[in-house]
Amino acid sequence: MLVRGIKALLRVTQTEPLASKVVDMSGDSDPTLDHHLYKATSAEIEQYVRQRTGTLYHPTSTARMARREDGGVVDEELKVYGVRGLRVVDASVFPT
Repeated sequence: MLVRGIKALLRVTQTEPLASKVVDMSGDSDPTLDHHLYKATSAEIEQYVRQRTGTLYHPTSTARMARREDGGVVDEELKVYGVRGLRVVDASVFPT
């Protein structure tokens, strides 16, 4: 799926009006800019994907919503105990 997505994006970069804006300032010698990929085979792109992708996760439930005396970090309004004006409003807060 990633190989197909990269190939679709590469086709877009080779189509006007974008093609004239995507300038290879470094030549094919700078692999960090990946200008050479439009010439790559599916197998080469697959190898590229395998080398350059990784997993990422976002920890959740790291700021416990509970009473302070029960070990909570935030109250039911997401206000952080002991820090005036600070709230935590992402997935790190879940009620327990």
